[in-house]
Order: sequence, then C-alpha cells, then structure tokens
Amino acid sequence: MTATVRLLGLAEIGEGLDLSKQRVHGLIKEVGQDFPAPLATLRQGRVWDAADVAKWAADHGRTWKPPAADPWAEK
Repeated sequence: MTATVRLLGLAEIGEGLDLSKQRVHGLIKEVGQDFPAPLATLRQGRVWDAADVAKWAADHGRTWKPPAADPWAEK
C-alpha cells in the first residue's frame, strides 16, 4: 500500500492556521529551525508535509484546521 503525502504551500498553511500567507512567511522566519523543514522547494515556492505542520501546530498550542480539499483532486 502506498502512503499519501499531502503537500502544503504557504497559502494552505495559512488557511490551516487562519493566518495570511505573509504572516506564515514571517512566522516561519521567527521560529526558524523549530518549524518543520520543507520537503522540497519548487519554482512556486516551498512545500511541506501536512502531517508535519499539523504536529508542529499541536505541539505549539496553535489551532490547526486542515485546509479545504484540493478542488482538482480525483474523486
């Protein structure tokens, strides 16, 4: 069985934390290495594993609401 990794960019992390993309960018700079490392850096920007970000949020007392499902995903 193949594990599915849900990727998040700044916009999705912002949605999950109820913050703007700009605030997420600032937050990542503020907490530095305490924030999960991105899985990759693409032309569009960095991407993170949703499970890593959700765990970080829980560990730091932040409310995490998983972003809306990908509208392009196969049903």
